[in-house]
Amino acid sequence: MPLKASRRLSACEDYEYESPKTVWSACSDAAINERITETVDRRQKAILIEVATVIIITLIAVIGMINFKDYINRSESISAMQQVGQIVAEYRRQHNRVPSESMFSREMSNIKGAVRLPGMVYRGLWIDLEAEPNDILAYAKKNYPASLLDDGYVVLRFDANTVWMGRDDFEALLNEQQSEVEKEMTRK
Repeated sequence: MPLKASRRLSACEDYEYESPKTVWSACSDAAINERITETVDRRQKAILIEVATVIIITLIAVIGMINFKDYINRSESISAMQQVGQIVAEYRRQHNRVPSESMFSREMSNIKGAVRLPGMVYRGLWIDLEAEPNDILAYAKKNYPASLLDDGYVVLRFDANTVWMGRDDFEALLNEQQSEVEKEMTRK
């Protein structure tokens, strides 16, 4: 039988044969097993790489969605606090004072997105009309435990501006602005 060498792979040579029996006689069993193992290893590695790629992309997508959800929640909280600021500013223009806590609570029920401000604290009792524009009038704490976003506070200032403040900055500013009586009352 005529043999033609096509190329060399490992310890076994590939030949074009006219008969399948000649393949077994030209290559040893070990060489054939080595070629099969190499082929299987390449396939397994390719599958493993594909699976790992899918898992990584899925993980990135899930983390991205969690952070996106928290970012939207923060944006809606700020928007709701801006609505509160508009109501308080309008009330101040009409009545020349800040709203009482009961009036403030009533107005909160009419605000779209107020659900995004759970546990909001209104400091109207401690603020008078001579307060500084950056004095904190109301705030709500926002926690993001499963997110890359930092925890912090949505803050309504006396001048009706709404800002996001990190926890440390907020606590320092609030501590500076609170009187001893307010600190004592809010601890209870």
